[in-house]
Amino acid sequence: MSASLRIEHLSYAWPGAQTPCLRIDALDVGRGERVFLHGPSGSGKSTLLGLIGLVLRPDAGTVALAGQDTSRLGGTARDRMRADHIGVIFQQFNLIPY
Repeated sequence: MSASLRIEHLSYAWPGAQTPCLRIDALDVGRGERVFLHGPSGSGKSTLLGLIGLVLRPDAGTVALAGQDTSRLGGTARDRMRADHIGVIFQQFNLIPY
């Protein structure tokens, strides 16, 4: 089974930060696989989702979706990749009308 999401040597630091807030050596998520992301506030969960969702660009490493290295994509291609392959369900209460 090939990975739908492959992360390798990922590093991200917020602008102005001296050290990365997120480092991941390797992560593969296969097609149809479910992953639960859990951790305390400030542990990098939202940052990781921003990197996977192509909203943020890593300082180093790769995020590959559907076999394509997203670091090589320009803005329009990233938007298209996001529209075609990424779905986000936000946990905000106002998404449900009751």
